[in-house]
Amino acid sequence: MRVLHYEPAIRLELGGVVRAVLDIASEQAHAGADVTLVTHDATDIPNNFPGKIKVIPGPGILGRLGPGLRAAASMCEHVDAVHLHGMWSLANLQWADLAIRAERPYFISPHGMLDDWCMAQKSLKKKMFLRFGGRKWLERASGVHLTATAEEQQSRTWAPAMRSFVCPLPMDLAPFQELPPKAIAASAEAAYAEPRPIVLFLSRLHEKKRPDLLIEVARELKNEATIVLAGDGDPTYVESLKKQARGTTVRFPGFVRGETKVAMYAHATCFALPTSQENFGYVLFEALAAGVPVLTTKGADTWPEMQASGGGVILEPTVDSFCQAIRQRIASPEESNQMGASGRRWALETLDAQAATRRLLDHYMNHHGSMH
Repeated sequence: MRVLHYEPAIRLELGGVVRAVLDIASEQAHAGADVTLVTHDATDIPNNFPGKIKVIPGPGILGRLGPGLRAAASMCEHVDAVHLHGMWSLANLQWADLAIRAERPYFISPHGMLDDWCMAQKSLKKKMFLRFGGRKWLERASGVHLTATAEEQQSRTWAPAMRSFVCPLPMDLAPFQELPPKAIAASAEAAYAEPRPIVLFLSRLHEKKRPDLLIEVARELKNEATIVLAGDGDPTYVESLKKQARGTTVRFPGFVRGETKVAMYAHATCFALPTSQENFGYVLFEALAAGVPVLTTKGADTWPEMQASGGGVILEPTVDSFCQAIRQRIASPEESNQMGASGRRWALETLDAQAATRRLLDHYMNHHGSMH
């Protein structure tokens, strides 16, 4: 099975979509598929990526393929399935046309971009995209891949006739099998060398994830805990958060990855993400796998899984509810350890990358040859 994945820029600081593309493509290659990852920017494709990498010119004007169009057309002729990621890209519509012309099926992973909260942001622009080609693009796809039932329910509002299916994202949990020592976390953030409990937020610093709410939590908690906001984002927004955090215990270590990231999860008192909207929520499952209790909201499409794991608590997105939950985690270390152990056990046993990968490949196979 020859599979092509397209994502305009592979830069991890852009958020969860990039991580998802890398994991899906890598796991499919490990499963024996002939995978080609096509992009205009290969900055964060790892050296050990098991598939083929094709960097094409572009993007062009308004995010079109531009000078990469000819190469894209040629590649569609030599694959069995085309998998497109994200929503608001004119290049994706071009890829779909090229796939149809080559009589190849194409699949779409919206990655939560059709969720209610996302659709309420810049709503007119998104509705225009759907009206002038986007809905047709979704409904012509051989399959629209959604990662949770809640995402499917919200997405259907915008393309009722799309052929959707729910399948979790394959996650590489190998880095979480053996957890690194606390010193690794302390080398990146000095708060980990201090005795004060740590509340970790590790994600893109974006208003939808409500890091500002955690700053107000820190103001309420005073010296009861240090809140670590690990991640980066728009410089203007990050600067506004730092200004808001003056006089609190909040720390900003910046973007972290690899062993440092795993150590930060593992040695926090709890992980907090008071999000307005989260699709699959990689960081939530990573936190569970690291054995740390998770505090989040129903803004995460996967909140039922968080709750069922035994390692997650679902809260209202208010300062009071997060303060109370954090204080409970600090005051009940034995209960917190039990929660962490339950969540870790659930994550390592349930998040089977091979099973999720097989399901995606089966969807491709079911349509292989059907367009000839």
